[in-house]
Amino acid sequence: GAPTDKLALSDKAPASHPSDPGLQLSISADEAGSIAVGSPITYLQQEIGHVETINFNGSGKKIDIAITIDEKYRHFVLDDSRFYLGSGVNVAGNITDLDIRTESLASIIRGGISLLPSDNPDAKPAAEMQQFKLFASRAKAIVDGHEVVLEFDRVVDLKVGAPVKYFDHVVGSVDKV
Repeated sequence: GAPTDKLALSDKAPASHPSDPGLQLSISADEAGSIAVGSPITYLQQEIGHVETINFNGSGKKIDIAITIDEKYRHFVLDDSRFYLGSGVNVAGNITDLDIRTESLASIIRGGISLLPSDNPDAKPAAEMQQFKLFASRAKAIVDGHEVVLEFDRVVDLKVGAPVKYFDHVVGSVDKV
């Protein structure tokens, strides 16, 4: 009989190959939000790439997102770059200090990922297939500090978003109670 070709079935969409045009990167996320295949990757609200695939990782507890940065913009992505969910409108602050930040129109409509500009003069260009973490917001990408867990012997009235201060300087915020 004639040889038969076997079709390999996979539960994951294929990502671009490192030799494909552009910079191929991987982003690990706790959730995908409103991101979809084709969602834009933005830098300073300008589209510089797009989402190729979205899959559960091996354990099924995280999301792996494959992205492509257009060749002409690859120099914006450095080895210490930070990506964050750039979908929609973010409102933060209180009655005396309100901060409203919107992403690009494409990101508002289709969901998206934004790249935070790096201020590290020693950073090197990102490597093909380098893996990054996806932060839930621009503020979390900027802070990217260490998590501190506090336990109290009695009930304390703390709310998510409450500032953490050190000598009257805000150094963080409460993420989970």
